[in-house]
Amino acid sequence: MPISAMRTSTGGITRNLLYLGDVIDFSLHGITVHLERPDPPRLARALGLLIEEINLKQPRLCGDGRSVTYVLESRSN
Repeated sequence: MPISAMRTSTGGITRNLLYLGDVIDFSLHGITVHLERPDPPRLARALGLLIEEINLKQPRLCGDGRSVTYVLESRSN
């Protein structure tokens, strides 16, 4: 795949992620971000793998001890 095609593909994926619906739950013990599963299966798989990696690092907000967990929700049709 040519570099220009890779950039276009990556840019398109990134743009699609910015428009996903989400719900954020705050509790005393953590923050959970529920992301809506995108339509294209390739994008859903890529996002799932990215979420797995992010969650392994146990991210936290600066100045807040609670962990942030990302969840990719199933599509309800």
